[in-house]
Amino acid sequence: MISQVPEKSQNQEYIYIDTDNLRLSPFQSREQIPEQELKELKQSIQQQGILQPLLVREISKGFFEVIAGSRRLKAAKLLGINKLPAIVKKIGDQQALLVSIMENLQRQDLNPLEEAKSLQRLIKEFNLSHQQISEKLGKDRSTITNTLRLLSLPEPIQEAVKLGKVSKTQARALLGIKDSQQMLQVFQDVLQQNTPVNLLEKKVSRARPKKVKSRDIFLSDIETKLQERLGRKVSIAQKGKRGKVVLEFYSQEDLEALLKLLGWEAE
Repeated sequence: MISQVPEKSQNQEYIYIDTDNLRLSPFQSREQIPEQELKELKQSIQQQGILQPLLVREISKGFFEVIAGSRRLKAAKLLGINKLPAIVKKIGDQQALLVSIMENLQRQDLNPLEEAKSLQRLIKEFNLSHQQISEKLGKDRSTITNTLRLLSLPEPIQEAVKLGKVSKTQARALLGIKDSQQMLQVFQDVLQQNTPVNLLEKKVSRARPKKVKSRDIFLSDIETKLQERLGRKVSIAQKGKRGKVVLEFYSQEDLEALLKLLGWEAE
């Protein structure tokens, strides 16, 4: 019989719950678990048992939703284990999603697209700003914004990122190309040649439109400060005394968050 006794963490009490009474959370960030990863987890459980209790919340009498530990639940079911140790917490929907994201980020379980989609859910479902997310997850706001920008990539590139054929840093470099056709062409080079990031950045630089004249230092400084404050790309163009300021957004939800940040509420 497989040992299932975990070590108690920080004096937290756990109970044993029938696996038939456990449900996967709709807030689970991971879309898929690689077969090799699941195989390794099964082997670990066979050798050492369940070392860490699941984190669950009760959804109805005797039935629980898994907030953290979906991989352990799936592996345990495949091994025929019918009871698992779990810590029961009273957690709301927003906290459930945050816990799921944080657990997977800490273990580096999420691919970049899963991470971006999870962050987008926090914006869409809970109306959180980039700054609020950065504070809750303990990450720089620029990191949150840059991760969300991956969702603006063309579908073929998103799929390649999801499958690990293109790294997060390569994808972010590709975002520097504004023309989608040019971006896809450079993307094909990345797939065929596995272009290192430093060479990719040079290709991206060559693909950008050349500036006719040097930028005004004052305007460049304002651009930089606005980008840091708003957590997004800002462009300032001036001709004579007139000019324009362009703020980028990456989804409808991000636009609403930007307008809110600027003090304007849509009716």
